[in-house]
Amino acid sequence: MKQSNYWLLPSGKALLILTVIVSLGGCSALLTNYSPQKRQGTASSLVDYLYPNGEIPPGLASRIPHIKVPIRLGIAFVPGHSNGGYILTESHKQLLLEKVKRSFANRPIIQSIKIIPSHYIARRGGFANLSQLGGLYGVDQIALVSYDQAGTIHANPLSITYWTIVGAYIIPGNSHNIQTFVDTAVFDVKSKKLLMRAAGQNKVRRVSTMVHRRALYRKASQTGFVGATERMIANLDSELYRFKSRLRQGSKEVVVEYRPGFSGSADALLILISIMGLVIALRAKNA
Repeated sequence: MKQSNYWLLPSGKALLILTVIVSLGGCSALLTNYSPQKRQGTASSLVDYLYPNGEIPPGLASRIPHIKVPIRLGIAFVPGHSNGGYILTESHKQLLLEKVKRSFANRPIIQSIKIIPSHYIARRGGFANLSQLGGLYGVDQIALVSYDQAGTIHANPLSITYWTIVGAYIIPGNSHNIQTFVDTAVFDVKSKKLLMRAAGQNKVRRVSTMVHRRALYRKASQTGFVGATERMIANLDSELYRFKSRLRQGSKEVVVEYRPGFSGSADALLILISIMGLVIALRAKNA
């Protein structure tokens, strides 16, 4: 009986053939779920939350907010959904909201800022849910944070090396482009009127190997949220300054009532100190 020639090969050649077979099998497994170009994202909608049926509360246009200063503010993320993108976890939301809280906690116009966990925010809850949150947390205004993050992963010319095990692990053949938008809208709970709004954007570009693409995409997505939140904080700070200016000028858009022990002088003093500090810094720079 004729024996297979394969078993007559020198041991070195047999080992080489076996290695090639295993390598091709490994590459096939790695490439099974690999797509050369993929779009994914995650988002939340302020409109869907506040107006779940597309209805505007009756008499909303004629309502005038009565603002008690310093204000008691709540802050929360609007419920979102993911389309294959990074899922913004509750712990990550808390970190971002803490960053916002620290940025505004020492402002005289703000008495307190309370972070509202996501499980208290009803999906498509509307202004009814907003009123419940105001009573539950003892806040008069609530800042609602919404977001939209879109990412694209596509193969660059180096991805041809992904047909080898080594290439899939060490060659950066994937390009990641992630755009993040974070928006904060501050509403008066009783009147349901929008008081101020600010947004921030961020773009992240990275490259990765095929094997590490998911981990890098997740990290880049987190970086995008942090960057967009920081930009939003800067823009919200400017909006807060304009809001205080309107209050001091006696804006007819709102009615202001000062809480006991607060007359607004502390806020004016803070602004004066800030201006003096800026003047001193400029003089030192030009000296």
